[in-house]
Amino acid sequence: MASLTYDAPDLLSSDPLLPNVGRQGQARQVLALPWTGKRLRLGTCFHSNLAHTETPFSDSPPLFASPCAGTYRPSGADASFRSSDSSSAGSSSEHLSTALGVSAGCPFLRASVTSQYDRDVLSNYDDCKTSVAASYRCGTVSLTTPPRLTTDALLVLKYGGGLEALKQRYGDYYVAAYVLGADAGALVSRSSSASTVAERLAVTVKLKVLFWTASHTESKSWSNTTSAARVSVSAFSTLGPLRLSASAAGGAELQRLAADAKAVLASIDNVPARVEATVAELGVRPGEKAVVGEDMCDGLCDSGLVVELVLMPIETLREVQAWATSTDII
Repeated sequence: MASLTYDAPDLLSSDPLLPNVGRQGQARQVLALPWTGKRLRLGTCFHSNLAHTETPFSDSPPLFASPCAGTYRPSGADASFRSSDSSSAGSSSEHLSTALGVSAGCPFLRASVTSQYDRDVLSNYDDCKTSVAASYRCGTVSLTTPPRLTTDALLVLKYGGGLEALKQRYGDYYVAAYVLGADAGALVSRSSSASTVAERLAVTVKLKVLFWTASHTESKSWSNTTSAARVSVSAFSTLGPLRLSASAAGGAELQRLAADAKAVLASIDNVPARVEATVAELGVRPGEKAVVGEDMCDGLCDSGLVVELVLMPIETLREVQAWATSTDII
């Protein structure tokens, strides 16, 4: 009987507490990979030992004899929504007061000058953060029938080195299903501040000549107020897709960004309806089983509806299992 062995990469140096595709591949577990935006056909092969590179997927040479058709299977709506708000506000005040006096005189004349300076500073600030996240799953597109190996792949399996050689050439996993749905989230931060500075200066002059006294006071007051506002938005959506990271500190730009933030939050509130509408636009009736061809698979990927890929080990293929249990040396 043939031996199901595979030389996996050394994973001892990686953190065992962190998810690791290579380690899961070594354990021959089913893999679920996040996915968005790029076309990837059912049946495409995957090298788990190349998961850390930019090219872990491979469709050349082809492993399967014919294009892999899929079937849409509604799994029932699975939705989640989280929202949180936090706010803070505060104020502070400062007061400064100083006085200065100078006097001079003789037995029959005395004069003095005094000044008084006051400064008050009042500051206020307000900060508000809103965070929302939504997730929705509406079904899967999985292989309609078990795929069959090409003649070249069978020759490699039987006469060209067995399972290890097959994995090295084609990959040790294949894309068996799409998970359809959408994920979206946003963090909106709004802050404002205001500061008022009020100042007053008073100067008093006194004059005394024998029994006659006179005084005069001049004062001046002025104040200045400054304010600032800022909006920051970080948002994403797999349906579209959307990537937004921006901030504005005033003027028309701030108003536009605030309007964009409001629209983003509204779209996240409506993720399930948007997913169902997009599925219907592609010709699939929500809640009904349907055959999905290659063109529709491309459309699902382009629309952002494919949020996860389900990868199966090639050991699960019928022809590989038949080879592994066969006693026929030919």
